[in-house]
Amino acid sequence: MKKIMHSYGALELARLNNVKLTAEQLTAANQAVDHFIADQGQEAFVKMLNEGYLNEEVYRELFKKSCICENAYDYFFGEKGKYAMSKEEYLEYFDKNYLAVYHIFIDYVDKEDPYSCEKTMEKAMGMYDLALAEEADFFDLYKQYNENDEMNISEKGCYFTRDNAPYQVYYTTALETEFGKISKPFATYAGICILKRIALDDEVALDGMNDILNGTGSDAGYYELQFENMYNQVAEKMIIVLDDCYEMISTSTLF
Repeated sequence: MKKIMHSYGALELARLNNVKLTAEQLTAANQAVDHFIADQGQEAFVKMLNEGYLNEEVYRELFKKSCICENAYDYFFGEKGKYAMSKEEYLEYFDKNYLAVYHIFIDYVDKEDPYSCEKTMEKAMGMYDLALAEEADFFDLYKQYNENDEMNISEKGCYFTRDNAPYQVYYTTALETEFGKISKPFATYAGICILKRIALDDEVALDGMNDILNGTGSDAGYYELQFENMYNQVAEKMIIVLDDCYEMISTSTLF
């Protein structure tokens, strides 16, 4: 039900902003379904419809609606979208939301864990003292002594926000550490960690602009999250009433 409401919310958001399919897009949508059927084969296509309690007419209509939702996204967040950020606005957003650090992770010794790690903490304190030495370069120490290969970083450092930091304590420690300063060792599930807070680099910010705003294959971007919030707000104001026959829908009732 929640998924249905969100879908209706996105479509209602499109309607409220007069976002539709052009004649060319409508033709392209129908052709896309035709090509999909040809590629899958009619038998496989019908099987897919049955599994989703659909028929071809409904499938085509749903595909068109998904295209309308894509148009709505572009209307707000496309290259010339209503809420698309300029480079300057993006850099301001980046500066407000991102932190950058170098880190060193030290693996737990003798089966210690974050809740009982006296020996590992003693080892980490020795590393901390070494990092505080004026002649020590923190990134060089990272290259020599970081023990967790899953937490590798580049010379540019590790960039993150509250939402995608590897651990909450990692984020809060970085936030509380002054620029150029080194944190005291703290425990995480990946090992004892020491951070050095570094300044944000605009070049790094701009290199990641597309992924941060539009997302990657696995992570939603800022625009997608904003769009989701917009249509969820619309959906919350809607009253959706399902017909009594909704519970009786099955493959046999449709075909």
